[in-house]
Amino acid sequence: MKRIAILVSTLLIATLAAAAPALAAAPSNDVIGGAIAVSDGYSATLDTTQATTDANDAELNAQCGAPKTDASVWYTLTAAADGFFAIDVSGSNYSAGVIVASGSPGSFVFENCGPGATAFAATSGVTYSILAFDDQGDGAGNGGNLVINVAAIPPPPQVTLTVNKTGRFNLKTGTATISGTITCTGGPADFTEIDVS
Repeated sequence: MKRIAILVSTLLIATLAAAAPALAAAPSNDVIGGAIAVSDGYSATLDTTQATTDANDAELNAQCGAPKTDASVWYTLTAAADGFFAIDVSGSNYSAGVIVASGSPGSFVFENCGPGATAFAATSGVTYSILAFDDQGDGAGNGGNLVINVAAIPPPPQVTLTVNKTGRFNLKTGTATISGTITCTGGPADFTEIDVS
């Protein structure tokens, strides 16, 4: 009888262990030590449902002020040249935010942050830490499918304005006319609009 009871108990424990759902592991970049190096054109989807939050997240968020930094994951970007970068997490299936900082834990230098996306000015040779997280803006769950895109932003156009020293005034209409030259370089080739008032 004892033998049967032991056999039934062993069988029951084995059945329960087999029926227990397997928990997914936290992503490898859950902590800053596992940060994934990215560059211009990087695009990926990552399951962050098992990601956590820690003191490094809190240090970065102290200057950003996001409601939460749950399900956070880390990336690094080292700029090859001075320029601007955009980090976009708006395609995620949860309310995601992003914080960018230079420096290292304990002495982070805040660069920028935002819900859904942010942009920042990068200096050649400097490594930036990027924290993508669940800001709980949707009030549900812990993370989900993070969709992250990194892109270099073209520099803003350079605008030069010169105004001629003399103008004209029409006494009948009360209209004053001045003239000059506006030069715009470095803007998009397919669309330029200039408004002057």
